[in-house]
Amino acid sequence: MKTFRRILTFLIFLAAAGAIFYFGWIQYRIDMDTCGVMISKTSGVYKKPIEPGVFAWRWEPLIPGNAKIRVFSLSPKSFTKVSEGFLPSANIYSLQIKSAPDFSYKFEYEMSLRFKPTGIVQAVKKTNVSTDEELNLQLDSYAELMATMVTEYILDKSEKEGKLTALEAWNFDYESVLKEPAEQAGIEIVNFKILSSKIPDFELYGIARQSFMKYREAVEKALAGEAAKEARAVSEDSRNIQKLEKMGELLRRYPELVDVIKSGTSIETLQSLQTLQ
Repeated sequence: MKTFRRILTFLIFLAAAGAIFYFGWIQYRIDMDTCGVMISKTSGVYKKPIEPGVFAWRWEPLIPGNAKIRVFSLSPKSFTKVSEGFLPSANIYSLQIKSAPDFSYKFEYEMSLRFKPTGIVQAVKKTNVSTDEELNLQLDSYAELMATMVTEYILDKSEKEGKLTALEAWNFDYESVLKEPAEQAGIEIVNFKILSSKIPDFELYGIARQSFMKYREAVEKALAGEAAKEARAVSEDSRNIQKLEKMGELLRRYPELVDVIKSGTSIETLQSLQTLQ
């Protein structure tokens, strides 16, 4: 009888241990090419991703209704992005040259990106994404950002070193440009390439900009001269008004001067205005 009880106790203990192990073993729920993020009411977002082939056991799922696992695809997503625009004040500088050159730029990129498992956990913590669709929207935003960063890099390098050919632009090591932001976001760049490029002539742009600066300087100088003339004219008018006010005050104090002025010529009157202080 005692042996039977011991066996029964052992079996109950074994069943309980098995149940605890089973419900806490979370890795088995994750398929290949996917990643899981566990969120529980007691612990929040678990800091480690749940990956296939990597053993993971947690106590949070043992509490009914306490934990959920969001599963995301690890497959890369492809994006095509166009980055285009004009150099600063291009429409104004272009008018300084007779041929009115085009200072616009346009680049078309093709890239393949995916979140690393740690990046998915980071995205869940930051924005509470719950589906692949929401995660892909974030990837799309990063693809847009990367296209802009590479465009700015090419334009800056072209301005400093001279216009780059399409072949030179295509052969750049963009990984060095995108490495830091990709690592910060937890993103892996599977593929990145330029499909087409249009780079403005920076040498001509510099000439046009310098020409405009000289033109603006000349205009500002001319306007300053006109302003000085206007100021002198206003000053003269102000002094004449002051003289007339003084003469009016003098005539009010000495009415007999009216007859003197009437008997004089207009030139004498103006002379009196000029000498009156």
